[in-house]
Amino acid sequence: MQFFIILLLITVVGWALPARFGGRSVQDAMRRAMAVAFVFTGVSHLAMPDSFLVYFPGWIPFPEGIVYATGVAEVLGGLSLFVRRYRYQVGLALAVYLVLIFPANVYACRRRGRR
Repeated sequence: MQFFIILLLITVVGWALPARFGGRSVQDAMRRAMAVAFVFTGVSHLAMPDSFLVYFPGWIPFPEGIVYATGVAEVLGGLSLFVRRYRYQVGLALAVYLVLIFPANVYACRRRGRR
């Protein structure tokens, strides 16, 4: 939920910026918001890895390592969205990443519902 709140707030702020600061384009505001949200989420993976262990069933090996690896991937992906030359490729890579982690989010959601 925090990811979406950050995404919404930064999109609005990015769009409201004067044009000389890169504002007024919804596409650019959304890209900046995605970048910041990914960096925020990645840093939270690195700072609080225990809170992300609920995303893994018991049979997954090395869940802590996966949490750290996904945190690094999210930070690098978010920062890479600011590099104009690779925006399209990074966007595709992050879209694939989000599809790949979707089952973990469903698992965590269903697990929390059983408590």
